[in-house]
Order: sequence, then structure tokens, then C-alpha cells
Amino acid sequence: HHRGHHVGQARDHPQAAQAFLSAAVAQGPKIAVATMGAQGSLAYDGRTFSSFGIYAARVENTVGAGDAFIAGFIYGVMMDYDIPRCLQAGARQAARVVEVFEPWVSE
Repeated sequence: HHRGHHVGQARDHPQAAQAFLSAAVAQGPKIAVATMGAQGSLAYDGRTFSSFGIYAARVENTVGAGDAFIAGFIYGVMMDYDIPRCLQAGARQAARVVEVFEPWVSE
């Protein structure tokens, strides 16, 4: 469920996550984000690292959790939320998706 070798290692090595995000932002993006499963998420905007934990969820299936996270994060960006609130929005969507078997949430 984690894409990229470095991000997978980030769960156990927060300094590795920070180094990975710093290197990613140096390549040009304005923001880089790492999801770290139960350890939450970390973002870097070239100046500040921001983190957010997780929302408690009854895990049925983790398929789609990363996609749901980034959808929530991007929604926050579009709504002009600050980065910590974007991470929170991503975590909320990921928690909703892992509680159902299908990798989407029906309203």
C-alpha cells in the first residue's frame, strides 16, 4: 500500500521520511507528502514539515486507502486549507475507505 521504496522505509525511520520529502521538493514540486500507515502522514513544503496522525477506524480492507488519502488532501488544497488541515482531510477520507470492503465510500 506504500508506493516507493523510500516511503515504505519512512514508517520506521522518520528522518528518512524527512530526507525523502526534502529531496522530492528539491526536484520542483511545491509540496511532497508521505503516508506511513498507522504512523499517519508527513508533508514538506520546502520550509516546514507538517504531520498528522490517523483517525480510528475498523479496518475491513486497505485497498484504496492511499488514493482516498490523496483525494482528501487535494480537496483541502482546492479549498485553500493549510497543509496540516489538508493532511487531516486526507486521513479522514482514508479512514472512511478502510472501513468498507470496496475501495470507495457510498453516501
